[in-house]
Parts: sequence; C-alpha cells; structure tokens
Amino acid sequence: MQGIVVAVGAAEERPAVPFYWFHLGSPLTYLRAEQADRLLPELTWRPAQTSSAPAVSVEAVEQEAADRGMPLVWPDAGEGPELRHAMRVASLAVDLGRAGSFVLAATRLAYCGGYDLDDLAVLKAAGAAAGIDPAECAQAAGDADRDRVLLEAGRELDALGGDELPAVEVAGRLFTGPTQVLDASEAMRVRQRSARRVVPAGLRPVAPAVASGAA
Repeated sequence: MQGIVVAVGAAEERPAVPFYWFHLGSPLTYLRAEQADRLLPELTWRPAQTSSAPAVSVEAVEQEAADRGMPLVWPDAGEGPELRHAMRVASLAVDLGRAGSFVLAATRLAYCGGYDLDDLAVLKAAGAAAGIDPAECAQAAGDADRDRVLLEAGRELDALGGDELPAVEVAGRLFTGPTQVLDASEAMRVRQRSARRVVPAGLRPVAPAVASGAA
C-alpha cells in the first residue's frame, strides 16, 4: 500500500514544523515512530484520542514489520486497545518535552516485549527510559482531565480530514500509509529548497549608481 496525502488547508495557515499524530494503541505508531524521530527535524508529537480505537489489519501490520525488518509481538492487551492511562502519560510526556523518547520506549515495550501499556508498572518503566519521574507517570495516568486534551486533538485531526493514525502533517498536508515518513521528509526538503529560492525584497541586489559626470 502506498502513502496517501490529504490537503488540510493553506500551508501558511498550518504550523511549518512537522506534526506526528499518533495513538499508542496502534502498532503502526511503533513501526514508524523511530523513522519519524530520525528523519523529521523539529518534530512535534501529538497524541490523539479518536472516537474509536485505532483499526488495524493484522496481516498488513505483520507485513510492514517484516518489510522493515522490525520485531513484532502483539501485547497482552491485544491490538488496537484504547490505552487511556498510557495516552494520558503520553500527554504528560509532550508537556515535559519528552514525547519522542517516551513514545519510542513505550511502543518498544508493547510491540517488542508484548507488555500491556495500561499496566502502571510498564508505564513507569517507559517513563523512566524517557527521563520522566515514576510518580509523575502515576499521577498523569490517573488524571482524567488529560482525556479532554486528547479528545480535542482527535477532533482537530478529524477536522483536518485525517481518519488514520499515525499521520504526519507537514505545512498543510497529511501523510498516511507505510511511506508517510519518507513522503513527509521529501515534502519538507522541497519546501526548504523553495524557501531558499525566494529572496526577500529588502535583500535583492541593487544596481550601483552611476557617478554624476562619468564618461
């Protein structure tokens, strides 16, 4: 399956930095997050809780894992769980600027180790790997107020036309599918090259004035 691109509005109306919209209950987050963290500079991580658990095709996920050469173990909770507690801690990780490290640690525990991410001990281990205090993880896991932020992110993604997680957003376009990170990275390079070709009016070279009386 090839990547899909959805236009979500004028580029100038959306953030210039790339966004990685994700749910920890999707094994696709695990399969693509490390590549996103490596290839997309200044990446902003956006945990999003949609109205239903992320739908995945077991066969497609296992094929993508094989194509990437990545181990895949289905966690104890099964594929596509809601993971309310884990998503709350992901929200905390965003607040602390530790989202990338937390997502990588958490998804490896889930999809390499088969651990249930809604188990508080597992969440604390993932948090510790990302430099988050275990007590803060426990507090966030029980903080129902964080659900509102996650649901608002889900509604924002829905309003942009996104119906699949994870998704990468770059300057007004959403990228989904197995090649989403590579496609988004290329879009960023094209955007950067275009920006370099635009010279601000104040910096344009001015022809030298000719001295009065010159021959």
